[in-house]
Amino acid sequence: MAWYQKSPSGKYRGLYRGPDGKTRSAGTYPYWEQALAKAIDAEEAANKPGWRDPKAGGRAWGDWLDEWWPKRNVAPGTLRRDMSQVNNHIRKKWEKVPLANITRYEVKAWAAELGASGLSESSVYRIVSIFAASLSAAVDAEILSTNPAYRLKLPNGEKDIVRYFTRAQVDRFVDNTEAERDKALISLLAGTGLRWGEAVGLMPHRYNPVRRIIRVAEVWDTRTKQMRPYPKSRAIRDVPVPAWVAERLDPFAENARDRIFPVQLSLWRKTVWAPLDTGGRVHDLRHSYASWLLQSGMAISKVSLLLGHSSIAVTERYAHHGDLDFGDVLKALE
Repeated sequence: MAWYQKSPSGKYRGLYRGPDGKTRSAGTYPYWEQALAKAIDAEEAANKPGWRDPKAGGRAWGDWLDEWWPKRNVAPGTLRRDMSQVNNHIRKKWEKVPLANITRYEVKAWAAELGASGLSESSVYRIVSIFAASLSAAVDAEILSTNPAYRLKLPNGEKDIVRYFTRAQVDRFVDNTEAERDKALISLLAGTGLRWGEAVGLMPHRYNPVRRIIRVAEVWDTRTKQMRPYPKSRAIRDVPVPAWVAERLDPFAENARDRIFPVQLSLWRKTVWAPLDTGGRVHDLRHSYASWLLQSGMAISKVSLLLGHSSIAVTERYAHHGDLDFGDVLKALE
């Protein structure tokens, strides 16, 4: 119930209780009738659905960051990388700015400033995405009603040239590789489309040599040098293994007690991949796998499942090349 209170100055302050039980002021007025009327109006507004503490948005972004950051559900390596972006680019702009004072116009202007400073498009995209995520969390916490950084149209920097290898080229890469384990790894990457972390995180019990199927259930985090319990899209999936891959994979899987391929990307790329002079990246083996399947006429929805993409929209980058029955998958890869 609203009420008023006379102050030492002789004026009247309207008071009411918010949905959170706290006593709040509706302002100070010369007459008690005005103070009470304003308090009644404020109380009615506070009891309507969607009410938010008018003072909550006055929190500085930096203060909200300290509360939100430990609750982020991301991998440790991602958390460390993102904190570097926060410390280097986000704090100095938004540390002391009240959440309610952040506008869409200012966020867009800040993104333009980041780009003008010499940062790449992908870096700007990542920095702004982290900031936008913090504001989305503030909306979820009912501190803000809207996210001023929601769906800003920024270039994501994905302009790198994707190269596709033919089967003959991959065979040549394998033939020109000295160590048998490295031959097996190249074959695995090209013949199953696994990501690097999925391939070098492959445990022997996840590979069924009889059925020739790999269950992708963990990944090796190259930053933390630890296993993570699920792949990038957080969906466990099964992937068939072509005979030409199984022929090289089986001997190492049979004798492995831990990871079948205990190698580090930076060293392997320098000592094994670079000397092959492929003209492409290790990840292009995964692109090639997708292109081979699509060129064979396989539905893009099936290719998306095999690649472990979170959405078919991600797989559509391969669309110009053209439930899960593994028969036609293996036929396309043999």
